[in-house]
Amino acid sequence: MKRFLVLIVVLYCFSAEALHADCVRGDCKNGVGTYVFPDGNTYEGEFKNSQMDGTGTQTSSDGRKYTGTLKNGKRHGSGVYLFPDGSRFEGQFIDDKRVRGSFTWANGDKYEGEFKDDAITGTGTYTYANGMKYEGEFKDGKKEGKGTITEPDGKKYVGQFKDDKKYGLGKMIYPGGAEKEVRH
Repeated sequence: MKRFLVLIVVLYCFSAEALHADCVRGDCKNGVGTYVFPDGNTYEGEFKNSQMDGTGTQTSSDGRKYTGTLKNGKRHGSGVYLFPDGSRFEGQFIDDKRVRGSFTWANGDKYEGEFKDDAITGTGTYTYANGMKYEGEFKDGKKEGKGTITEPDGKKYVGQFKDDKKYGLGKMIYPGGAEKEVRH
């Protein structure tokens, strides 16, 4: 029994030491520090109760980078998330998920609006690099519900969308003001 207790105490001390062994600078318990994870990811910023909490920067070994606020180890609040391909999200997070903000793809396309479960869902505006713009409702990254597409030449389509396509009765509005009902 005595050996068992000694073993438990040794294992506890070793595991507690291992939890903080990767704190390479500062106070990674309740302060400001730099922590390097076994997979090569790093976090520089504020800690509370040995968790990332406050403002800081997470850098992944694959090139992703988040700078902003965290709570209990998760992105929570305002922040900027950069992707290796040059894409960028700037906005609000709750429990590690995007909820509102702007996402700009490397090709120049840009979405500004709502997210749900980290997907483009809700109302927003998608501006394509070629100048076309969609304003309206989205579901899981697709046009879904009421919306308006404005072409670079000023022509507009106002109507319903389903599964990313025009659906049902809509209206074309031409650059001089002429209108025409259309069905899809």
